[in-house]
Amino acid sequence: MTFGSLAIKRPVAILMLMAFVLLLGLVSLTNLQMDLLPKISPPILGVITSLPNAAPGEVATLITEPLEQVVGTASGLKKISSRSAEGTSIIILEFNWGVNLDAVREEIKDRLEFLQLPDDASKPMVVKFDPTRMPVLQITVTGEKPLRELQRYVEKEVAPKLDSIPGVASVEVTGGPEKEINFIIDEEKLQKYGLNSKVLAGLINLNNFNLPAHKVSKGDKILPVRVMGKFRNLEDLENIVVGMEWGEVLIPIYLKDVVEIEETYGPLDSLSRTNGLDGINITIQREGDSNLVQVTQRVLEMINKMEKAGDYNFTVTLNQGEIVQKSINGIVQNLIIGAFLALIILLVFLKSILSTIVITISIPFSLISTFILMYFTGLTLNLMTLGGLALGVGMLVDNSIVVIENIYRHLQQGEELSEATKKGVDEVAMAITASTFTTMVVFLPVVFVGGLTGELFGELALTVSFSLLASLLVALTVIPMLSFLLLKYQRKIPQFRVWGIYQVLLSYPMTYKGITLFLTVAIFILALSQYPKLGREFIPEIDEGSFIINLTMEEGTNLDITNEEAKKIERILEEYEEIEVISTRVGSRGGITGIPRTDRAEISVLLKERGATKEFISKIRENLTDINGTLTFAQQNEFRDMMGSSELQMIIHGPNLEGVQKLTEDIMKALEKVENLEEIRSNIEGVKPEVQVLLDRNKQALYQLTTASIAQNIKTQLAGERIGYLYEDGKRVAIKLVYNKEKEEGKKVSVEDFDNLKNLQLTTPMGGRVALGEVAEIREAYGPRTIYRENGQVTSIIQGKITKGDLGTIQKEVDKVISDLNLPEGYSTTYGGASQLMEEGFQGLNLAFILALFLVYMIMAAQFESLLNPFIIIFTIPFAGIGVIGGLVLTGKALGITAFIGIIVLTGIVVNNGIVLVDYINKLREQGFKKEEAIIKGGSVRLRPILMTALTTILALIPLALGLGDGAEMQAPMAIVVIGGLLISTFLTLFVLPVIYYYLSTKDKF
Repeated sequence: MTFGSLAIKRPVAILMLMAFVLLLGLVSLTNLQMDLLPKISPPILGVITSLPNAAPGEVATLITEPLEQVVGTASGLKKISSRSAEGTSIIILEFNWGVNLDAVREEIKDRLEFLQLPDDASKPMVVKFDPTRMPVLQITVTGEKPLRELQRYVEKEVAPKLDSIPGVASVEVTGGPEKEINFIIDEEKLQKYGLNSKVLAGLINLNNFNLPAHKVSKGDKILPVRVMGKFRNLEDLENIVVGMEWGEVLIPIYLKDVVEIEETYGPLDSLSRTNGLDGINITIQREGDSNLVQVTQRVLEMINKMEKAGDYNFTVTLNQGEIVQKSINGIVQNLIIGAFLALIILLVFLKSILSTIVITISIPFSLISTFILMYFTGLTLNLMTLGGLALGVGMLVDNSIVVIENIYRHLQQGEELSEATKKGVDEVAMAITASTFTTMVVFLPVVFVGGLTGELFGELALTVSFSLLASLLVALTVIPMLSFLLLKYQRKIPQFRVWGIYQVLLSYPMTYKGITLFLTVAIFILALSQYPKLGREFIPEIDEGSFIINLTMEEGTNLDITNEEAKKIERILEEYEEIEVISTRVGSRGGITGIPRTDRAEISVLLKERGATKEFISKIRENLTDINGTLTFAQQNEFRDMMGSSELQMIIHGPNLEGVQKLTEDIMKALEKVENLEEIRSNIEGVKPEVQVLLDRNKQALYQLTTASIAQNIKTQLAGERIGYLYEDGKRVAIKLVYNKEKEEGKKVSVEDFDNLKNLQLTTPMGGRVALGEVAEIREAYGPRTIYRENGQVTSIIQGKITKGDLGTIQKEVDKVISDLNLPEGYSTTYGGASQLMEEGFQGLNLAFILALFLVYMIMAAQFESLLNPFIIIFTIPFAGIGVIGGLVLTGKALGITAFIGIIVLTGIVVNNGIVLVDYINKLREQGFKKEEAIIKGGSVRLRPILMTALTTILALIPLALGLGDGAEMQAPMAIVVIGGLLISTFLTLFVLPVIYYYLSTKDKF
C-alpha cells in the first residue's frame, strides 16, 4: 500500500496515531531537563599533591617532575601541564576525546602506588573535571548583625535547609571567620613535666579516633566492636591525661594543667560584601542528573520563605537557572516568530487559509514528535537543541509544501480529490525522501566529528535530524490524509500567476548560456577574494548581563589595603543606574593550593538588562584609571567558565624558568603595539618576597637540631600547628598548638616583626633553649611564586583582552609582531585557549564538510540512479558560498564554529530544490519533451514549491539571525550563513542550474 492509498483508506488509523504521538510527546516534553548547554565531559584529570611548607622550586623537583614521568605515558594522553606552587603540585592531564576516563583514572592510581615521594608529601589525589559541579546559585546573606552571628545563622539554619532540597548536591558557606581552639603553650610548664610540643601533639592525635576492634557474638547476632575515642566536646579535650606526677600518690596531669585553652576565631583571609554590606556567601551546586531550572527555583522559594520569616536579607548574585530559562525563552520566542513568518509566506503563495492550516499542522506535530526522540536519546532542552529546532522550523514545512502543491496541480488538471491526493503524494515521495535524507545526512559527520565541537553541536545535529525525519513522516501520512478530508471544502483552487514572468526571465539565461555561466563564476571568484578578510572566532560569547572585575595588588599586599582599593571601585560603580548588584570578595582562602591570597579582589557586577555588557565595560573602564593595582574585566557565562574565555592566549615554551620569564617580558612589551589588544598580562606572577633562614651546619650539629625540627619550631611559633579537629554541631573546628608570643620585653614574634625573628627560641632535643639567630642567618630574598610546565618544558601564558574585532584578526597582527622577535634556540610559542579550540574545531569541521559532500552526492546518485544528475545539482553548493561570504561581510560577523556548522547545514539544504527540479525535468523528458522545453516547463511547475520552501526557511531564521532574545548570540552566525547561502542557491537553482543541466545533460532522453 502506497502512502497516498494509506491516507485515503485509513484516515482514522492515522488520526489515532497522531493522538498517540501527541500524548507521548507532551509527556516527554515535561520530563526533559533544561540546561544552558549540552552536558559536556571534557577528558581532563587532575593530580593534586601537597608538600607542606615547600617552595615552588622544591615542589617542582621533588613532586611535580617525578609525577609527570609516571603519569606522562598514560593511555590516550594528549597534553600534560603542571603548576608547582608553595606546598602544592597540580598536574592537569588532557586526553583525547573518546578515551574511557574512568579506566585511565584507575590506571594512573595503580601507577602512583609504586611512586616514592618525600615522607611529608600527601598521597596524590586523582580528580575528574566535572562541569556539573560548577555553582548554579550564589547567594549573599546580609543583616544588621555581627558577622559571626550572621555566619552562625547561615551555617545552622540556612545551609541545612538548602542542603535538604532535592537536586542540591552541596552547599558551601564562606565569608566569615573560622572558629579555632588554641592550646597556648607555656614552655616552662612543659619543661616542668618533661613534655614538649611534639609529645603533646602526638598525645592529642593518638586519642582523637574512633577505631574498629573486631566483632563479638550476642545470641544469634554478630556485633561489631568500636572503640569510641574521638573528642565529643571541649571538656573531653581538656581532660586528656598527658602525664603523671610522681609522689606518694600518682597524680594525673591533664592537658588543661600545662596549656591555656582559648576558643577564638582565626584571622580573616577573605571578606565578602554585597551592595556595600558585609555578608556571608552561599554557593550551591546541583546533582549532575537534576533539572537545573527546577533546582534553582526550589532554592529561591526556600530563601524567600526564610527572608520573610527573619531579619536577614538574601541577595542572589548568580542564578544559572534564570539564565537558562531566559535563554530558552528567547530561543522559543524566535522559534514561534519564525514559524509565524513562515506561515505568512504559505498564505501569500497558497492564497488559501484552509491549505495553510493543513501545512501548519506539520510544524507543531513535527516538534512534538522530536521531543519523544530527544527524551529517549537522553538529550536536554538547551541552547543547542532548541537552536536546532529554531534552525529547522522553516524546513519542517518543506516536504508538506511539495506534497500539497503537487496535489493542487492534479486538482487543477481536473482530477478527483482522491486520485489527486494519491498521485500527489506518491509522485513526490521519493524526491522529498531523498531531499530530507540529504539534509539529515550532512549532520552525520558533525555527530562523529569528536572533540568539543562534536560535543557541543552533536545535539543540535541530532535535534534537526529528528525534526526533519518527523516532518517527512507527517508529509507522507498526515498531510495527504488532511488534504483528502479538508480540501473538498475549498471552493476554488488558487492559481499561481508568476509562472509567466518566470518563463520570460528564464529565457534570458537560456539564450545567453555562456554569459550566464561566466558572470556566475566571476561573482563566485569575487566572493572568494573576500574570504581571507573574514574574521575568525571560536564561538560567540553569550551576554548574560554580568561581568567580573579582577583586582590584583602588588605581591604580598595585606587584606586591609586590598579591601580599601576594592571599596574605591565599589563607590565608582554605585554611581551607575544600570547596575543591579555589586558583589565583592576580597582575598581568598587559597582553593586547591590552600595558600591564602590577600592581594586579590573580585568584584562581580550584575546588570539590570542584558545585551550591552561589553559596551558598559568600556564605559566604566575610563573611570577606574586611578585605582592602584591591575584591573582585568571578563564577561561571565557558563561556557567561558567551563572552557576558558575568548581572549587571546599565547603559551611560551622553554628549557628553564629564567629564559621563559625574559622572553615573556619581551613578548608582552611587543604585544603593546597591537591595536585593540589590552590588559596584556601573564601567569608569571613575578618574584615572591620571602624570608630565608640559612643554617650554620656546625652550630646546628652542636645543638643537635635537624633542619626539619627547626622549620617545624619556627612554623609552630609563628602560625601555630594544626593537630586535629573537634566537631561541634556537625561543624569542624580546628585544634591548634600556639606559643605564647609575649616575651619578657613585651615584644611579639610574628611575621610583622622581621627584626625580632632572630630572638625566636628553639627547643633542643635535650630540652634546652637557643635563639634562632644563634644557629642561622636570617635574610630577605625573592623566589618564584609558581612554576608552570607543559609536556616537560617550562611555560608561561600571556593573555590579552580583545576590545574590538575578532580573535582571528588579532592573532594575525600578533603573528606579525612575534615574527620580528628572534626567539632563542629551544624556545617556541603556541596559541592556547580559544585559539587552540578554534583550530581543532575547524580541522574537524573541514573533514565533516568533505564527508557531507560525499554523502549528499551518494544519496542523490542512489535516488536518480545516475552519476551525472547529482553532479549537476551539487554545483549549487560551492556557488552558495557567494551568499555565505556576503552574509558574513554585510553583518560584520566572524567565521566561527557556529557559522561553519551553518555551511555544513547548507550543504544538505541547497540541493533540495535542485533535486525537486531535476527530478521533474527528467520525468518530462521521459514523457517526450525536448530538453530545453522540459527545462522551462519543469522550472515553471516547480517554481512555487521552490520559492515557498526557500522563503519559509529564510524567514523562519530571521529572528535568530538578528540575535533577538537572550541566548541567540550563539546561533546568529549560523542563521546568517544559511539565509545568505539559501538566497543565492535559490536564485542559482531557478536561473543557473537549468543552464548547467542543459550543458551537462547531453542526451535527448533519459
